[in-house]
Amino acid sequence: MRLVKSYSQDKKKQRNTIINQAASQANEAAELAAKEGRSAFVLNLPAGLDAKAAASLTNQVAKAHPDLAFFAVTAPDPFTDDDKIKCFAAVPENHPLFPNANTWLQAALKPLNGRGGGKPNFAQGSVPNADDQTILNLLTTAQTILDDASSPSSS
Repeated sequence: MRLVKSYSQDKKKQRNTIINQAASQANEAAELAAKEGRSAFVLNLPAGLDAKAAASLTNQVAKAHPDLAFFAVTAPDPFTDDDKIKCFAAVPENHPLFPNANTWLQAALKPLNGRGGGKPNFAQGSVPNADDQTILNLLTTAQTILDDASSPSSS
């Protein structure tokens, strides 16, 4: 029984470390984007963020930078058998580039046969059969959508 409890505590500690790393990365990226005058950014986060952690992280960034939109990708959770890449988009109301989070999310997921959805300010999704190339493709697609939305010809 002690061994099971110890394993469970170690797993919880590892998850908390992942969440803290992700929060730190997201906050640093938001600070940089704000300093550079950008209204949105794309971010690759540590593997293993679940929906609850993603929502918490989004709230932290939104509180510090209420006008920033962002798209984040996280590799599959190393503590489960789930092989799906998770992603989420956060878009504040009246954002100049995206009407809502679901617009950005769906556009990024479509070429990779991903699925997802959500509310206007926060949407999440996944792509099956995760591998490094698929993660790179998702990040690249999300960044391309952002770049296209940011270009003067799209205004």
